[in-house]
Amino acid sequence: MKQKSWIIILLILALCNVVLYFPSQFFFLNDDFIHLALTDEGVFFQHRSIRPIHELLVKFNLLVWGKHAFGFHVTSLILHFVVCIQLFFVGTTILLKQFNANAHNAKQVSFLGVALFLIYPQHTESLTWIIGGAPILAGIFLLLCLQIYYQEKLNLIYCLAGFIFFLISLFTYEQGILLPIFLCLLLKGKSQENYFNKRLKYALILLFAGFIYIISRKIITTEIVGSYEGGNFNISHIEALAGNVVRLFFRLFLNPSSVNLFLTGTIVVMLFALLLLWRFKKIILNFHLLFFISIIFLLMIPVFSLGISVQSFESGRYLYLPSIFLVMAWSNFLVEAYNSKIISKKWLLITFSCFCLYWINGKIVGANDYKSASIYVKNTHKVVREHFNISNDTLRIDTLHLTIHKIPVFRMGFKRGIQWLNPLIDTNKIVINHFNDDILPKKNKF
Repeated sequence: MKQKSWIIILLILALCNVVLYFPSQFFFLNDDFIHLALTDEGVFFQHRSIRPIHELLVKFNLLVWGKHAFGFHVTSLILHFVVCIQLFFVGTTILLKQFNANAHNAKQVSFLGVALFLIYPQHTESLTWIIGGAPILAGIFLLLCLQIYYQEKLNLIYCLAGFIFFLISLFTYEQGILLPIFLCLLLKGKSQENYFNKRLKYALILLFAGFIYIISRKIITTEIVGSYEGGNFNISHIEALAGNVVRLFFRLFLNPSSVNLFLTGTIVVMLFALLLLWRFKKIILNFHLLFFISIIFLLMIPVFSLGISVQSFESGRYLYLPSIFLVMAWSNFLVEAYNSKIISKKWLLITFSCFCLYWINGKIVGANDYKSASIYVKNTHKVVREHFNISNDTLRIDTLHLTIHKIPVFRMGFKRGIQWLNPLIDTNKIVINHFNDDILPKKNKF
């Protein structure tokens, strides 16, 4: 396909993303009301996490947009599109420098990768939940590090830039901490001494940046891996950890659904993967695909203990960084299968179209679920504000929903959010009789 045609397609998909995630449709959710309020007060390193760069972004949004959620979501969309642009250039560079692909094929794979990235459904949480958007900003700097790795003249200036970018990425969202290990593994079998030495030095510099992050984390939080992030990295929790790993990998491909439907989807994906392995063994087992699988795996290790929901789009933020390389792997496979003529163009197009429609449906459902969650939060805040505008009497709320479509909305920060957005309201005069959570067992008191 011609470059002009690809650009038109990508612009249409980008516009669809703007419509689907239009900033005015979304509000603050759940622990946004805690973290954003703390950042507004100048508190960093919140709740035993060290993500000051993302907190600086929040501070910037507060200065520019105030306490209006609209502006925060505008920023998230813009940063997401920056990642899309980077994906094209980094993908092209990898294919040219790492795989020695020709320029035409490299651009075709990268254009297709960006198109898949724009329809990928698991980005919903990062684009609709302010605190969940940290991986987007981290991804920008992680991709810059990867782009520098392939520079012909990998001099001291580039190494210093990579060091700074990697630190910024880790202090935004630490999921990419194992990238230096991946870069070291890439050097296996490289015979050119000059190439090997420069890139090994760069990988070791990034590794040093990783150690700085770990030491900082230890000093600030008194622990390297907290109970929240690493509670299941324990031999006694091996079953839970294994379950988390399986769910994370299958959520890379599958939209959330009921447990039974997700299990059915898991079986279908496994059978489809075996069929592909049998039919396209030479393509699948080549170095190209192993390259992308390796980096996806290393990006997911830090979230193995956390796991992921299979019944809602909650925790989809864990898949944002891995999805960058997932779409590159998928687009590379499709182009190679097309060029090899092992399968007819007709069947390849049918399979690809069905797959895209499945992802697009998930993207629409996810956006609508988060939109409903935002509407509920916004309306609840409106009811509280209107009550205290005309009366100083106690406000009694019969039932407060903690989740909407299994997405947390008020599990944390309800009264904190009221106080942050409306400082004159006395939250002691708000009484909750019951709360409802469609995931956790019901309780009688708030």
